[in-house]
Amino acid sequence: DFPAALGKHSEAPKDPDKEEGLKLIAEDLSKLAGTDFNPLSFMDEVRTRLNSSIKEQRTLIDRENTERVALRTKELQEIAEKAKPKIVSADTYQAKEKLATRTANGEELVSIGTEDINLVGLCADLTGSIQLKWFEDNFGRFTSNNTTGRFFPVGIREAHMFSLAVGLATVGFIPFLATYGMFTDRMIGQIQAALKLKKLLIIVLGAHVGLATGPDGSTHEDLTSLGIFMQLPGVQIYEAADGQEQRILTRLVYNNAKNQGGLHYMRLTRPDTVLIKDKTPGWQEGTKQGFYVIYNRTVTTDTIIVATGVLNAEAIAAARELSHIGIAVKVINVTQLRTMTNPEFTRLIQDAKYIITVCDALEHTLKDRINEVIVENKLFGIAKIAHLGVKGFTGESGN
Repeated sequence: DFPAALGKHSEAPKDPDKEEGLKLIAEDLSKLAGTDFNPLSFMDEVRTRLNSSIKEQRTLIDRENTERVALRTKELQEIAEKAKPKIVSADTYQAKEKLATRTANGEELVSIGTEDINLVGLCADLTGSIQLKWFEDNFGRFTSNNTTGRFFPVGIREAHMFSLAVGLATVGFIPFLATYGMFTDRMIGQIQAALKLKKLLIIVLGAHVGLATGPDGSTHEDLTSLGIFMQLPGVQIYEAADGQEQRILTRLVYNNAKNQGGLHYMRLTRPDTVLIKDKTPGWQEGTKQGFYVIYNRTVTTDTIIVATGVLNAEAIAAARELSHIGIAVKVINVTQLRTMTNPEFTRLIQDAKYIITVCDALEHTLKDRINEVIVENKLFGIAKIAHLGVKGFTGESGN
């Protein structure tokens, strides 16, 4: 019965040679039949043979796995080397007049993708309009025939897209997923569950935001995503003032996600908007900090405009007009809403008498944040606060 018992042994080899090995053992037993031998010693020898065989198999499997991983890594590196990202230099930006933040984001994602083979993208049937076609063209679409592809088109299935991104994140990838900001609320159930995962690492891109959506119309203009994501604990929220600033924010979001984990939400605009070429010195670090004075032409002022996103350009234009009639205005650009609780932000507004908030979303989005700062820090010297934003749920948009 030794051969039958060995066939059920937990460490028996799982290979085609097993039956042949058992036959040899049976032959050994038949030779020993009728002789004086120690069964325990014999079983020890059998176990030694089996373990030796198993170790050889495991070594072979490990070698094959190592070779397979090395081959895949080489394939991905070759893809990255062949990639020709649509990268715009700083000099080119200075020469441009307008650029959409969705375009700048798409360019920077390709640049980052050539540096990190773990960056993967997902999109809900909006690849072209969110400017992710460059990423797909450079790094390939994932299919059954192209398992090294790093772009996953999922169709109009936002909730499924987020769940798939969570799965990719748990095995070491850095996923960014994109849809219109208007449709991000379709993922909220999955997001709330995933936020409880300590190692969540996902970047969500919400495009075509605000009235700036333009001719796509009111059904596609996102007015609520800022407020919704602000209600989700720990979600970091970003919005750039122009295309030049967008490249810095895109890379910042990637670095924050990679180094800190967590869920990161970034708004992107549809139309080409002006590049603000006379930002105050140090604006790059201010962008990373989450807020900074983007425009100021006087030492002291009692009037401040706090703006988010592409409306910073309009805020600066207003400040210039007001300066012609003797009213000095300072404009603060907020690139990350949650950083407004930073004491440095409080210092920037503490001497103001008049504050105007401006955002391309529901009015209360920025209103609630600034009021929270004022009340918690007892800034009761402020005489009046005005808020500019969409006052109702629906709006109109056009060219």
